[in-house]
Amino acid sequence: MKEKLILMLLIVLLSITACQRVSTKTQDTKVYTGTEGVVMRFLPDMPPSQIYSSDTLNFNLEIKNKGAYDAGTVPNTESGSYTKFLKFYISGYDKSIFTGDIDGGTDPIFGNWFFWEPELEGKSEFNPEGGIVYKDFSTKIGTLPEGMDSFKTNFLMTACYTYETLAVSSVCIDPVPYSTVAREKACAVSDVSLSGGQGAPVVITRIEEEAAKGKVRFKIYFENKGNGKIFDMTHSERSAKDSDNVPRLKCNPYSEEGLGYDDIDKITLNKVSVGSEDITSSCKPVREGSSTIRLIDGRGFIICEKTVSGGTSAFLTPLEIKLSYGYTSSIQKEVEILKTLE
Repeated sequence: MKEKLILMLLIVLLSITACQRVSTKTQDTKVYTGTEGVVMRFLPDMPPSQIYSSDTLNFNLEIKNKGAYDAGTVPNTESGSYTKFLKFYISGYDKSIFTGDIDGGTDPIFGNWFFWEPELEGKSEFNPEGGIVYKDFSTKIGTLPEGMDSFKTNFLMTACYTYETLAVSSVCIDPVPYSTVAREKACAVSDVSLSGGQGAPVVITRIEEEAAKGKVRFKIYFENKGNGKIFDMTHSERSAKDSDNVPRLKCNPYSEEGLGYDDIDKITLNKVSVGSEDITSSCKPVREGSSTIRLIDGRGFIICEKTVSGGTSAFLTPLEIKLSYGYTSSIQKEVEILKTLE
């Protein structure tokens, strides 16, 4: 009987320990941190650094969503619809040397190879690594010109996608910040620094709070901490579409139009709220007739205002900021083509 009791106690203790381990692991999963979104890499020797002419050049591309948000699906606040794209282009190759079509889609206007994904899942407690896909493709290598023993080329892989950033921080609301009446307060108005990112390339870095009688102002700072470029997702498309009805994007490396000054460094302000109150309409500077914010060299800010009426007690409440934008980044791989010995 004693042995059975000891055995039962051991089983209970092991069960509690296992539960605690699972609980700790879940708590340690930090989703809304980091400064990356969609990242790409060519797998080792895919393509190789050297290859002989007349061979087939094989590629194997790994694509990860290392951010906290699904790539390719972001609400368009201006129209109420969804602007969606997660598109990849390969360029930088001479079609007179790489004679075979790269296996995949071909842009009917620019002729360069591309593919697209409808969506790529972001990090979560259940998937802390984020979504991942692999793409295999290949092309034939032609004969090098007479007198040329080798030829080097840089294959450029470009990603274009929609993404978003969400930051939530506690702020102090004090209805009477300069009161001469001596009283204890639950909090004090102060600035907030946000370090470590929010699981996206565009980061809210700092919130400065200024309290006055009857109102409070928030100066919210943004910065591009990723290794790519921000562009205006609401004006990112050409008028025509590809044969599969996918938008032809200006971030296409062969686009004659390209991303100009009016396109880059622009983000869409989706929401700013204090507690349950939406104060987005108070935020400035925002382009008239839209919700677009202009950044300079990847940095910018807005100033939002909340009216405070009634009460004398200071309290903490959440400040929520939500942004969306287009983002593009590239990787390169140099390949040397060696002339086949005859």
